[in-house]
Amino acid sequence: MTIIAIEGLACVGKTSAATMLADTIRGARLIEEVMPNVVASVCSAGPFAGAFYINDLWKASCAEQVATANQICILDRYYVSTVSHYLARRGAKCDVAEEMEVARKIIGDYYLGVPRPDLWIYVVSDPEEAWERYCRLRVVDSGSEWASREGTLRIHAAMHAMLTTQEIGNVLSIRSEANIRADALLGAILNIRDN
Repeated sequence: MTIIAIEGLACVGKTSAATMLADTIRGARLIEEVMPNVVASVCSAGPFAGAFYINDLWKASCAEQVATANQICILDRYYVSTVSHYLARRGAKCDVAEEMEVARKIIGDYYLGVPRPDLWIYVVSDPEEAWERYCRLRVVDSGSEWASREGTLRIHAAMHAMLTTQEIGNVLSIRSEANIRADALLGAILNIRDN
């Protein structure tokens, strides 16, 4: 089985890349962002906004089911996003090394046993431009802890740090401004499957 997780800030093209891959790869299964029937008020788990964490566990369960058919599973957002949002909500309280230690502990404590992606596709973007796109495309909820320029910058810093450490595994970084091409992504995926 191959699990591919696509990560990046809001409104940078994660869903477009995931959909393109699912349409291109015969038999691939796309697991999208929202788990059916999640009610945030009844999903509380650890330090996370409960629905995000429960959604990650649901995606992990779906990925395990896909394994039996030896299919490629494409996850539109996974636990790097959830942990990055948590770190952003904590604020800029410590340096990057300390933040990454917190991230390792969270992943070890809350995601022990969940399938790890064989390939992370990191849709890299300028956080200022991502925030401007988010404001243009969505109604910003001022009560949301991460729906702010500062929150976007903190999420980007945490996500970038997590996805550029060697311990996370194989990461293919693509620019959000670039024309995401299926053949380039497929080449990277085939390389992962062959190794």
